[in-house]
Amino acid sequence: MLSKNNMSSKLKNATNQKQRFSIRKLSVGAASVLIGLTFMGVSNNKVEAATSEKAAVTSTNTTQQDEEKSPTPAIQTHKPQVASNASTTQSNSDLNAAQVPNTPSNKAVENAPAVKGVGANSQGEQISNIHSTISITATNKYTDQTSSSSANTVQVNEPTAEDLDMVLTLNNDTDQEQQINTAYPNNSYALPAWNGTGAQIVVDPSRVKVVNGEVTFGGNYTDSNVSIGSWDYATSNSTSSGFNGSPETKAIIAKNPELIGGFSTTGTLKAKETVTIIVPLKVVDTQKQVIGRVERQFGQAITIQASPENFRDANDYTDTNLTVDGLTDGNISNLAENNGELTVSGQITNNGFISHDESLVFNLSSVGSTDNHKVQTVLDHDKAINLDWNNASNDNISYYVNGTYKTAAQMTDSDWNHVTQIKVNASLQSGQTGKVTIPVKLSNLDQIETDLQNVSDMGPSNNRLNTISLSATSDNSGLKVTNGAVSYYSELPAYAAMKAIEDEINGKGSITPKYLVIDKDGNFNYVPISDISIPQLGKDDFTYVNIGHKDPSSTLFTDGYYTIKLDKIFNAAKDKGFSVNITNNDGQEATWPTYYYQAFSANKADKIDLYTQLQQIFNTKDLTLMAGDSWNSNDSLISANVNFYTLNFSDYFGTAYDGNKDLKATGDYTYDLYDAKGNQIDKDVPVGQNVPTLAMGTYKVVYHYQINKDEVVSKTATIIVNGNTSGDPLIQPDKPEFQGGVAGTPLAQPDKPEFKGGVAGIPLTQPDLPKYTGPISNPGDSETQPESPVAPLPQEPEAPTDNNNVPSEPATNEDTVAPHPTKNTDTQESAVKTSPEVTAPVHATKLAITSHHAQVTNNNQKKENTLPQTGEHKNNLAIAGLLAIGLGILGLAVRRRKN
Repeated sequence: MLSKNNMSSKLKNATNQKQRFSIRKLSVGAASVLIGLTFMGVSNNKVEAATSEKAAVTSTNTTQQDEEKSPTPAIQTHKPQVASNASTTQSNSDLNAAQVPNTPSNKAVENAPAVKGVGANSQGEQISNIHSTISITATNKYTDQTSSSSANTVQVNEPTAEDLDMVLTLNNDTDQEQQINTAYPNNSYALPAWNGTGAQIVVDPSRVKVVNGEVTFGGNYTDSNVSIGSWDYATSNSTSSGFNGSPETKAIIAKNPELIGGFSTTGTLKAKETVTIIVPLKVVDTQKQVIGRVERQFGQAITIQASPENFRDANDYTDTNLTVDGLTDGNISNLAENNGELTVSGQITNNGFISHDESLVFNLSSVGSTDNHKVQTVLDHDKAINLDWNNASNDNISYYVNGTYKTAAQMTDSDWNHVTQIKVNASLQSGQTGKVTIPVKLSNLDQIETDLQNVSDMGPSNNRLNTISLSATSDNSGLKVTNGAVSYYSELPAYAAMKAIEDEINGKGSITPKYLVIDKDGNFNYVPISDISIPQLGKDDFTYVNIGHKDPSSTLFTDGYYTIKLDKIFNAAKDKGFSVNITNNDGQEATWPTYYYQAFSANKADKIDLYTQLQQIFNTKDLTLMAGDSWNSNDSLISANVNFYTLNFSDYFGTAYDGNKDLKATGDYTYDLYDAKGNQIDKDVPVGQNVPTLAMGTYKVVYHYQINKDEVVSKTATIIVNGNTSGDPLIQPDKPEFQGGVAGTPLAQPDKPEFKGGVAGIPLTQPDLPKYTGPISNPGDSETQPESPVAPLPQEPEAPTDNNNVPSEPATNEDTVAPHPTKNTDTQESAVKTSPEVTAPVHATKLAITSHHAQVTNNNQKKENTLPQTGEHKNNLAIAGLLAIGLGILGLAVRRRKN
């Protein structure tokens, strides 16, 4: 006897591997072939050969694609096989139509292939000059489709499969006769019983032939020079005899073929000859999943998995899912409507063929927190658990408290708020669904509502996040949970923001334009801009987006944010020298299309004023010159700066300062100069260079900054050139000759100067401000103290000139918060989608605009560098004026007399 310790160990270790099979059918029933040939007087050997050859041809012509496309006939009963002893048996896998539940899932099982492989099929192995391949085949008894697989794991759809076989194919592809290499173990093949009498997949004795003490398998090998030279049989639960051809071994397997543990081949193959040996198999225990193994020692191996339900995994034929009823927008618990009370529903479906004991376990994961500011969802034991599950009652429910499952009768009053799991365990028939609905509530509802109403101390959003999870168990295996957890946020509507937006849409409110000033102490002040009026915005200009959502919502909650579209706002400010925030992505400048504002308050009595933040690009001043004075485009500019801001993706959307441009220093702007009649003059003089001497009169200079081809910011300033002291007449600033811009466009009147921006015209930014790289704190919490570090402040700006318009006094705004950007087109979409699955709210942050709070200069204070102003040399000019008038009247009289 040969030692088989190595083989035994190898087979045992491989039992956990998955296997695949394919089943091929006989187009002619085995019984018909055997009976017909018997009447014709054909020998038993010829019967076997004919049957095997027909099987081989049919298998070759049947493909998986054909199986899937074949129509499904009516359910058929198993066709009995005729053995050599004329006995008729029925397969253990047999199920008649009455035993198969008429459910969609079971129809899918019936129509599926009888075996399927897991992984790639093996191509077999070359042994000397002969190629050896093992495969598993079977036929779907409902569709008559045969499937086959040589993968290392083959799953058998036991209720559907019949004629389960191991097929050994030996092929000589050479032009000469080849002898089988009989050196052990090249020619030896092991069956499941090689591992002992405990095998659950064995040789089917009803489909083998025993004549004169000799066992014969199917296939065409009996018509060839190939034969079975030795046998192995199971001797006990874990051992077998080893391969031998003794008369004793043949007698034992002839009496009980189920004990056959293997065989070896011998003989020769003709040139180009293919020989098959078909070993019929059957499943011993049809009430559980069983595993067997076939292999060539030690080469190609196949693990066979046969399931009494079907060949699919357990998580494919038992389905579970979980829902939480009463949520808004999918995952928000609206405490204003449901008072913190919800119902959690879970269900489990048995799609298999036999009954199972199934369990649903609900996990209340937030129970037992010591932090009263975190959501605590507990079982609402004042309400009944609803069971929509046949044969299930309250006796099937248990509660997990302090490490122990208890029945309802074992629970005390103090236990109910400490239940962390609820389990329902009951039996499910084939095709049946069990549903359980559990009432839950917030045990700390008052505290959560108080936190949501406290704007200054809302805390992180995950304080209001809760997760309920579901697990499932079964008596046959673990189950897949389709929707295993539901996370939701306990929220209140953001009443103040919603009311302000509704007022704006209905024409009852207005949006205030402001710009941000940061003084030397780091205080944030939002300064209203008096001469920019924002047009009324409509419903399409606002969106609500709540935590955990990417799409707009119908209700705004405290952890959400609202957006304001900026196109109308930009258009209202662009000709006043102002812009909304600007990005500079790889040299491509663009205005933000949208600002984000955090929602805030859940107090119905709270009120906020909508505002939008602007930045001043051009801050200009009007000039009065004397004839002969020089002027260049920088002279009428107090400042010309562009600040760039980008989104900073951290735990929330933040705004990061991304540098600026000093347009006066770089000359990165254009201007147009018009005379009093609106004619453009000196248009070819470069930025910052003196224009030719301006004649006496009134001029308008219009500055432009081209953000991109579609967006331009402009600002207009006035220049008055008076006559010299030799008697030239003065230009009266209150009666300007110039009445329009290009093509008659009206320009601002010098006696009604436009707003110049900033506090008393102080420039907002300095070019030397370093880039800010972190998120900025939320000015909605406190506009006088930033919550997070801000970028280094710029140098003190120069004092304003006296003729600049001064906006209203700086004022902090506790009801509003700084905006957050969205990106243009692709950039905007990326800004939202690349953030986390919004695990925290999109908080508004303070924008690091880099200007100081300006000290407002006393209007009576004189500036040393102020150019000559209208009204100086009053007495001399008055006398000259009277003299000119007198001479004019005299000349007119003389002319009339001549006429």
